Amino acid sequence: MQSEMKPWIAILFTLVFAAAYTLGALGSQDPLVRFACRLAIVAFVLAALLSLWISAARLRIIASTVAGLMLASFVSLIVTTLVLGGGALNGRVDENVYYLRMHGRETRVGKWTYYSVATIETMVLASWPVGALLGFRARLLRKSTKRADDSDQLVQS
Repeated sequence: MQSEMKPWIAILFTLVFAAAYTLGALGSQDPLVRFACRLAIVAFVLAALLSLWISAARLRIIASTVAGLMLASFVSLIVTTLVLGGGALNGRVDENVYYLRMHGRETRVGKWTYYSVATIETMVLASWPVGALLGFRARLLRKSTKRADDSDQLVQS
């Protein structure tokens, strides 16, 4: 008996992350945090829908690419926040003066630096859940393909 992959599992997984980001998108007072959460929701839902319609081989390629993006964005975030003294999503803007914040300490930076750090943080916020979803879907597809290959059905040549 061949077991079929259930796409509702990936959809449920998507909804859990989307709900967590919805809290940030609606509950935060900071417009930058709200924007980052909304962008992450859009990226996550689009990735979930895309993962339902593309082939398993392409999904593995995309999942590997996103995994590389996940690693690069995380390393960039760590290095940037340590070098510059904080993050933008927990920083603040006060009358065109931009502050990064880390562990209660604020560092004054320029507008370009502030929004560059915010972009890196948003990449982490969006890429990690998308990568987890795509990796999960690729694994499910791989398992269902292996089950079909391991079945004891006769192959006609």
